[in-house]
Amino acid sequence: MRRTGPARPLILAAALGMVPALALGFGRFGYALLLPSMRTDLGWSYVQASALTAANGLGYLLGALLAARVAARTSAITATLATSIVCAASIAACAMTVHLAALTALRAVAGVSGGVAFVCGAGLVAHLARTASEPAHRLLGAYTAGAGVGIVLAVAAAPDRAADWPAGWAVLGLLGTVATAVVAAAAAPLRHIGLGPTSSALEPADRHRLRPLVLAYAVFGAGYIAYMTFIVALLRAEGRSTGSVLAFWTVLGASAVASVPLWTRLLRHAAPHTGPALVLAACGLGALLPALSASLPAALASAVAFGGSFLAVVAAVSNSARTLVPPGAVTAAVGTLTVAFALGQSLGPVLAGVIADAPAGLRASLALSALALLTSAGVLARVDERRARQELT
Repeated sequence: MRRTGPARPLILAAALGMVPALALGFGRFGYALLLPSMRTDLGWSYVQASALTAANGLGYLLGALLAARVAARTSAITATLATSIVCAASIAACAMTVHLAALTALRAVAGVSGGVAFVCGAGLVAHLARTASEPAHRLLGAYTAGAGVGIVLAVAAAPDRAADWPAGWAVLGLLGTVATAVVAAAAAPLRHIGLGPTSSALEPADRHRLRPLVLAYAVFGAGYIAYMTFIVALLRAEGRSTGSVLAFWTVLGASAVASVPLWTRLLRHAAPHTGPALVLAACGLGALLPALSASLPAALASAVAFGGSFLAVVAAVSNSARTLVPPGAVTAAVGTLTVAFALGQSLGPVLAGVIADAPAGLRASLALSALALLTSAGVLARVDERRARQELT
């Protein structure tokens, strides 16, 4: 098996990080910047606005279900590139219609293609780690941090006026096309690396080991999405200026990029469930801040705390899965976890939208989001504690 130089694997993983930049930064989170303008221009309720997020989540669920099978039948590289192209095209197409049904369908297509691309891309990075001396957690961290880069770049799509939201989708589509070109360039040298066999299914014992992680990840999916969908709408409702909102969003994305390598270093010796639990707790505390205070300092502190942890949850969970299953089952494990995550983030927006339309409003939605995140942290923290007690007895 051919091995790569010491710096090259990290560069390749970071370049493959344009997959989560596309699927998550542009395809999912970029919508938060456009949502206030679309609601104003199209006269939507929060429930209607949340339908686009739910459709994207359901599509992501389907993509996660298909990813391991697609990778097994073709290749992880082919699946990643093909679905990245589809994802970028579906994002750009949102600029061409004002109809809720059409926009919802396009968001679903972006979710399906983004789900396949993300899972297969993570599998590529995991296999890359087997051919290099670079620690796997660093490579997975570099890959996941790409979503933070996408969040920062998505600022370019923020509309100045309510009627300008179609141009925002066009900008996100253009950014997605550039990201796809970067992924294609990064994938080329991987064709010569022995990736080893990829399983499309998990053994019963592997499923059992993953179960606590899967459950907590589903709760995380439901909890974090309310924040990422409605936080900009809350800031707008509180009268924040465009400059303040964009500064908030930039801090959020920059914190995400900077935090993933930091968390991966801090958690490299943590038990497989304790590590993700710590990051989830930080994420929950960050989500709680804007629910408790309407001040700008609280919002910026939330951007640092939440932005500095929510993508690290993905990296921590992916790395934990790598330690809990055999190498050939990593893609299937990531797919299973992504299915649970997608289920949570499909249901979360609808519930959050219903609460946001009620008298309690957006602030109550964020409080519920924080509660879900803190609960998932508590669930995971107890797993390693129970196993430690069992080993002592």
